[in-house]
Amino acid sequence: MRVIVAMVGLLLLLSVVACDAEQTNTKLATSTETSDLEDAGLPSNAGLPKSLIEIKKDADLKLYEWDSNERQRLSTYSLNLSGLMLLPVDALSPLTIWNESNRTHQYGQKATIFEIRRAAYFTALMAADCSAVRAADISDSNGATPSDAAGLRHPVGAHLNGYSADLSYACFEKSSGDYRGLAWTFYSLLESAYVASILTAYKSEALALITDWYNKGIVEYEAVVRFTNDLWQDTTLNHDYHMHVNSTTREGLFTDPSNSYYRCYSAQVTSVGTIWKRISC
Repeated sequence: MRVIVAMVGLLLLLSVVACDAEQTNTKLATSTETSDLEDAGLPSNAGLPKSLIEIKKDADLKLYEWDSNERQRLSTYSLNLSGLMLLPVDALSPLTIWNESNRTHQYGQKATIFEIRRAAYFTALMAADCSAVRAADISDSNGATPSDAAGLRHPVGAHLNGYSADLSYACFEKSSGDYRGLAWTFYSLLESAYVASILTAYKSEALALITDWYNKGIVEYEAVVRFTNDLWQDTTLNHDYHMHVNSTTREGLFTDPSNSYYRCYSAQVTSVGTIWKRISC
């Protein structure tokens, strides 16, 4: 009888030890997963959040379908006599309007319209907590550089015939230091061979972020190359508050702007490019 009781006691002891070992292994595995996520700059697994890699994969799948539908839909839009269309505002893209009361400067080429609507959609997929991308000037309905009572709204030769556009920075304020939104907008735009360059005041910040994402396997190296070559640092024309997107059709954009004036700025051609310096008004 004593032997039986001893055997039962031994079995219970072994069961408790095995249970403790299993719980310890589970805790170690959970701790390791959490540490790996935190090292990658991602949320811990409380609630099993998706990693940025998974979010990117989901976004790419959704974007593939969106691209096809958007191209088909835009093909049905009629153009005005200048070959331009007014930027559409609808639920298919979260792109909003900077100044909703004035749409006179938002006429663009279909390809330009497609790329900026696509970038706004992709940014919303990758940074859902960010504010929406807003569209500002593209061109006037006749293809001219937008102007108002104070004169040209942009330098001579810019924003001609719907080939370039100004966009806001999503999820960004100068004091926040949050560059995710603008980096994903840059990424989407520079995926396209139609986009030649983007003027911004935040090249170094965006380049550092995309390089980090490349090192973590989130984006491809081509993105680092395009950020390096095709983001143009510029702080002289309010590009700390908006980006300027240039298409590969460089009509009127790369002509010599010597002696050109824009509001209270004068263009001066230097060895590093054109610098707009403030003059008295």
